Amino acid sequence: MPDAHGWGTDRVVWTALVAVPTVDVWQGRFEDAKHWLDRADEVVRPDLEPAIALMRQLARGRLHLARGRLEDAAAAFRAGARLESLAAAPLFMTAPARRLLAQTQMRLGDMAGARETLAELDEGDSDSDMARTALAHAHTSPRAAPGRGSMSSLRSWTVPSVR
Repeated sequence: MPDAHGWGTDRVVWTALVAVPTVDVWQGRFEDAKHWLDRADEVVRPDLEPAIALMRQLARGRLHLARGRLEDAAAAFRAGARLESLAAAPLFMTAPARRLLAQTQMRLGDMAGARETLAELDEGDSDSDMARTALAHAHTSPRAAPGRGSMSSLRSWTVPSVR
């Protein structure tokens, strides 16, 4: 419909070009999601709308995860996290991009990279269930470096302090 009215590349449709494939990925319609993401790649300009470009990278990363393309997923999440530097204010979706990147790095066996990515989260973002689970896995996985984190040191990350 936007094309019929000459809006196909207008900023007003950018959000839809990212929202539709996000839903398609969640519903398992991967080819549809790829089509809309490719279309979004043609028109969304990160320099004008870094938040929408970040959402596009999250959708693309999730699409790659669903297809088992872990390296491509990690690249998409990494690119999404970098987009915050283009924004005038912090982007609320940067933390989920970093948490998804860390989880993908762990699936790839890159525990050091996952720990480094999680360390980039600020205190509020690292306090989420998703971040705590990722960090716990990074410290207790058989792939983690020997001697890396005991259960008692891990507790400080996985169980909030009560004062």
